[in-house]
Amino acid sequence: MVYEGNSTKRWGSLTGPEMVERFWFGLIGGTYVGHSETYNADRNADYSWLGQGGRLAGSSAPRLAFLRKVMEDGPAPGIEPIQPWWGYHLGGKVDAYYLRYFGSDTPTEWDVVLPGRGTEALQSYRADIIDTWNMTVTPVAGKFTMARKNDYDVHDPSRPKLALPGKPWIAVRLVRV
Repeated sequence: MVYEGNSTKRWGSLTGPEMVERFWFGLIGGTYVGHSETYNADRNADYSWLGQGGRLAGSSAPRLAFLRKVMEDGPAPGIEPIQPWWGYHLGGKVDAYYLRYFGSDTPTEWDVVLPGRGTEALQSYRADIIDTWNMTVTPVAGKFTMARKNDYDVHDPSRPKLALPGKPWIAVRLVRV
């Protein structure tokens, strides 16, 4: 996935937001992702954290620690990809816990539609809006009570959309109540 840094090499020039975005997409997709960085005044990766260790200088490390906390607060044993082939862009635990990450997109709302065919999909959820860059979690008032939308999906007909802040690096967490 390459590294955060200021290297002239293509593998060491991600910005902090790009690095954090790759971690979040890795989490949602069920992939393990590793961190390193290549910041060095003379741009020689061999003498940076990547080559020598030491103190991290980039902006992604505290945000990755925040991501770790989100993961630890999630379901055990961890986040699983949920229907990655149909464009839901969800990770979590089916019928219990969902994470939707928007990356660099800046939506102002999200259609709260979850995959689900059986009666076990008809759950109620509380929602949080997670700002992955500013490392904040904002609870959403009320709950979403799922009902059948079609043969494959559920939604809350009285609350089909969730308002979002219209900025990048936002995630939504739904937790069964």
